[in-house]
Amino acid sequence: MSTSTPTAARPEAGGPAGPGRDGGRTPGVRLSFPRVLRSEWIKFRSLRSHWILLGVALVLALGFAALSAWSTTTFVQFSEDTAQEQVDAMLDGRDPAELGLTEEDVEQQREQFAAEADRQMAEGSGMALPEDMGFGEYLAMTSANGGLQLVMLLVGALAVLFIGSEYATGAIRTTMTAVPRRTPVLVAKTVVVSLVALLFGVISAASAHLLVQPLLAGPGLGYEVLQEPVLLNILAVGLFYVFTAWLGLGLGALLRSTTWGIVVLVVVLLVLEIVLFALSFEWLEDVKPYSPAAAGTQLTTMYQSPDPVLNHLESGLVYGGWGLLLVLAGIVVTKRRPL
Repeated sequence: MSTSTPTAARPEAGGPAGPGRDGGRTPGVRLSFPRVLRSEWIKFRSLRSHWILLGVALVLALGFAALSAWSTTTFVQFSEDTAQEQVDAMLDGRDPAELGLTEEDVEQQREQFAAEADRQMAEGSGMALPEDMGFGEYLAMTSANGGLQLVMLLVGALAVLFIGSEYATGAIRTTMTAVPRRTPVLVAKTVVVSLVALLFGVISAASAHLLVQPLLAGPGLGYEVLQEPVLLNILAVGLFYVFTAWLGLGLGALLRSTTWGIVVLVVVLLVLEIVLFALSFEWLEDVKPYSPAAAGTQLTTMYQSPDPVLNHLESGLVYGGWGLLLVLAGIVVTKRRPL
């Protein structure tokens, strides 16, 4: 009498795969966009260099705001000294009473000299300032934006680093294996870096406006932070950094290199603007306002010229359009190009 030993059934070819056979994903787990978004946020906050860049950017934003406020007070004091010199020249060493003038008359004359100089500088700036605002007051209100051009490079570099570091370490392969469609990854990165840039911009701009108040209070140049032009400028700075981050993220996705992404970002935002400014071709005059740097500058300008080529809204659309264009190009290239 023979006995048979039962054998375990073997999985048929093409049957269900065990854990790790399906691209490393656990069966039944759906990688929805919220999951991808959460994963990208975890990656962002886990990298120390991101927070170091944001910390350095905040210090520079506040430091340059303070420096700009100090320069404004120095400028205003110089203007007052110049007006006093004009009064002294008018008196020519004589007592005001000899000319039939009182101390009030002399003070009024000094104020007139200072107001005339202020008016001439306001006209020379080409800004459409409110009637009751002097040029010194305008400089005081805009001093909080003293470090924008430098800080924007750090925000753009942060966005480049966010995606470039994954290509540098090879972690992007794991990411794209888990999300084969690839597009949700780039969209999630865009959402994360946009929220970070917006919060950073609003917080840094509001802090800068508050920081300069004690510095401007001495010569009487302090202003109300909660007034509409200041609040709109704070929002504009936040959007300015968001669009800058889009430029950086798009370049990082296209070039797959942190170094080259930052280099090209500097070229686009600084070098290109210098070249356009140096060229004097007539046809370029109509193109210059639509360059990324020029549009970004107009977006964050508190008071524009009386007849600007692009107003604040149009400047924001142009600058955001440049950033969105690069992000979309990065998505298309990432989907089609092998890792």
